[in-house]
Amino acid sequence: MKLSTLQLFVQVMEQGSFSKAAIAAFTTQSNISKQMNTLEEEIGVQLFQRSNQGVMPTPAAVCLAVGLREQLAGIDRLLEEARRTASAGSLSLKVSISDSMSINHITPLLTAFRGNCPGVELKLSAQPQERILRSLADGNTDVALIYSVWPTDAACVTRKAITRTNPCIYYSNQEWPGPVTVDTFRDAAFVRLATSASDATLDLPYLPRQVILVDSLRSVQFYVAAGMACAVLGKSQLLLDSADIATCELTCARSKVGTDVVWMTGNKNPAIYLFKKNVEQFVRKDRHTFS
Repeated sequence: MKLSTLQLFVQVMEQGSFSKAAIAAFTTQSNISKQMNTLEEEIGVQLFQRSNQGVMPTPAAVCLAVGLREQLAGIDRLLEEARRTASAGSLSLKVSISDSMSINHITPLLTAFRGNCPGVELKLSAQPQERILRSLADGNTDVALIYSVWPTDAACVTRKAITRTNPCIYYSNQEWPGPVTVDTFRDAAFVRLATSASDATLDLPYLPRQVILVDSLRSVQFYVAAGMACAVLGKSQLLLDSADIATCELTCARSKVGTDVVWMTGNKNPAIYLFKKNVEQFVRKDRHTFS
């Protein structure tokens, strides 16, 4: 079914006759008649009653015309947007990343996207987790990479999982150099972010001897690297970049954690569609090294 045929149909309904529609569309009456016959055959519905006095639209034609006017207007806007994009030569996508994520675990996804979509200009920024959703709502960010434990309950936010794994206990390999298990840290202090949306230490099979609240992941890193405390976090954390810090998987956790991509449902930037499709492909191929 051709878009031009649907446009001619709306023209016929607005003009009230094939002949007037032909004049308005700069074509012939026979072409209009042929196109309407084709449309009726394709949809299997009679749209016009034909007689020597002219044509009369059927109730089905009236119903179709009412819906098509709005749909065609939307299509026209999309076509104009496509033309502007083509003339500009490229798309752009503003990506915000939680500033506590390890760069070594984000770059494979971004590298794959750049390779698959060279016409999209990536504009990257790192932001504190709590500011990212506001940035999305304000239009300063198109898509964001955030941790799965961070809530996004708003109906206007679309969320897609990238990775899911068990959380880990992060510890100093200088303080606990030998083979470790979860029970190894039963008498250890634990440190966690005061601003975190959830208390990950609740996943431990025991009550920590002490829980220390801090205001930044960098502070968590210093506590853990110095052997002063352990931490329970997912694997997409900045702490993985430290050679002094090792991890022990917490298989008894209530749920898995990981990284999500989120965007505002009302954001019509077509580059979001491309990014989402690349995330799906990236996950299916199991090429990601971060979780």
